[in-house]
Amino acid sequence: MLFKNSSCICNPPKSSSALPTSGKSPPPPNNDLWFVAVVTFEPLPDGGTRYTARVRHWTQEGMEKHAAMGFADGWNKAFDQLVEQVA
Repeated sequence: MLFKNSSCICNPPKSSSALPTSGKSPPPPNNDLWFVAVVTFEPLPDGGTRYTARVRHWTQEGMEKHAAMGFADGWNKAFDQLVEQVA
């Protein structure tokens, strides 16, 4: 299923984080799926990288609706694909 959206990724220069958000403009009526994610990449002493993703939804209802849609599974799949690309 495809969703029309106006997402963006905010990334400060020389940063080890990305801030993807679906909320860069006023939400359409009854849209409770807006969120902001904070994704960080931290170098580890052994040469690896710690990847952390935190997601904040505008509403509790939005978080629950996204969870029911498989949001966590989708993010985990995207992470696995990222690991495959950099391995």
